[in-house]
Amino acid sequence: MRSNRWVTSGAPALAFLAVFSGCCGGKRTEAARDASPKAGAEAPPPGDSEVWSVRLGAAGGFTGGGSGSIVWSDGRVQTWSQVVPGEAIETQEAGRVEPEALRALRETMTAPDLVALVHTDAGNMTGFLEWREGTAFRTWTWKEMAREPALPAPLARARDAALAAVRAAQR
Repeated sequence: MRSNRWVTSGAPALAFLAVFSGCCGGKRTEAARDASPKAGAEAPPPGDSEVWSVRLGAAGGFTGGGSGSIVWSDGRVQTWSQVVPGEAIETQEAGRVEPEALRALRETMTAPDLVALVHTDAGNMTGFLEWREGTAFRTWTWKEMAREPALPAPLARARDAALAAVRAAQR
């Protein structure tokens, strides 16, 4: 299995990493802690019983903060926001996703063409999609406001599936 690794160089990459790690790190809420594997925890067998999450959002800009949504394998959807890096990440319940939509999202996120894709584009505002399942973690990033180039098809499908799940939960 190929892992998605961040491979960049130079000052722009370091600046982005400083901003991006600030929006995704720092103080963690229960939601962020729950999405992380527990040290020494035994991973459940793979399959539908595995706890997974999809985190979608954007970060950067003037403040370096970010916002987005988290879809959990049990159907919960939360929104999250962080005004500036280093501040607490605020989460709020946003609804529930139906089991069919969850299955579709999981299938899209575990599709071989997406799993094999490495996409780490960054801009002033950087969009991202993260998948966590057990100890597995994959992330993809893109220039949030860019019209061109278009996202690779597997990533566009995954982003759209995550957005559809979030919208369905907020009805």
